[in-house]
Amino acid sequence: MAGPDGWTAEEWLRAGLEEAPALLRRVIVAAHRHVLGFRLAPPGVSDSVLGWRTATVRPEVIRLEAAGPLLDGVIVGRRLETRTVLTTSLRYRRPVLARFVWLCVGPLHRRIAPYLLERAAALAGAAR
Repeated sequence: MAGPDGWTAEEWLRAGLEEAPALLRRVIVAAHRHVLGFRLAPPGVSDSVLGWRTATVRPEVIRLEAAGPLLDGVIVGRRLETRTVLTTSLRYRRPVLARFVWLCVGPLHRRIAPYLLERAAALAGAAR
């Protein structure tokens, strides 16, 4: 997403994930927990975002981590001078099964993640 707005990487990521429509947020958490098998923190834990553990939090970067028996996930949000970049990485613990699951989930992720960033950009624009 383009445009300086004064938000930190954490504010961008939280806006994108935690301010998503309630139904979509519940679907995301359910998919992460029950389809991908991530062990997520319960709601309300301060050092997590939608259950993902905050491993690094600085104004320009946030790194979230989630682990499970099938795969491990990392989401990194970077705040550059004129844009925000979000990267999702996976490590397969059970490669054959994890590849199959991601083959099904990946296309949804690639549609939903940009939508969430666009919503965060709209919130950032409204906050200016």
